[in-house]
Amino acid sequence: LATARRVAGQIGAELVVLRTDEHTDPDYRANAGDRCYFCKRTVLAGVRDLAQRRGIAQVATGTHVDDRRAAHRPGLRAAAQLGVCEPLAAIGATKQVVRLLAAHWNLTVYDKPSTPCLASRIAVGVPVTVEALALVERAELAASGYLAECRVPVRDLRVRLLGPAGFRIELDRTALDGVCGHVRAGLLARVAQAGVGGNGDVVGYHSGALSG
Repeated sequence: LATARRVAGQIGAELVVLRTDEHTDPDYRANAGDRCYFCKRTVLAGVRDLAQRRGIAQVATGTHVDDRRAAHRPGLRAAAQLGVCEPLAAIGATKQVVRLLAAHWNLTVYDKPSTPCLASRIAVGVPVTVEALALVERAELAASGYLAECRVPVRDLRVRLLGPAGFRIELDRTALDGVCGHVRAGLLARVAQAGVGGNGDVVGYHSGALSG
């Protein structure tokens, strides 16, 4: 939210914080493989309703061409059903083009790592609850804090909850190369201390590893 406020200030846009209740939708909580559809349906419907109250004719998202090429993006279906437009994708802009444009406009987020929602860290079939999302956030803060203590720079970090199978910590290649021996053991212990149960592993980062 702090980043959104900063960027809104940079471009002179009004930032409206809209509270949604997707976590109360049993289809979303079930996490059966199409969680993103139910989340986007709730969130974008709320944005559309706000736009209508303000006399705004069209709602747009930042979806780009690479998003459309992804094998599994159920959220895009919800956007299409609600008539939401995707101007970046419409002009053929890839993620790299979006980053170049952001850099050209001197936006501080031009090289910001991808930060998908916390629910993307929860394996399909494992219920998405407020408590589980808080656990993921707590675990990732614990992991990043430990790596900072060990002076291991990290760009991409995910703690993925796998249900009875335990958990998996994913790191970008550079960080993974710096995690071995006692550092690896300490990282797993720190995440377990944050409340994550089961056996853990440390592997390379893979975007969309638990797509839902």
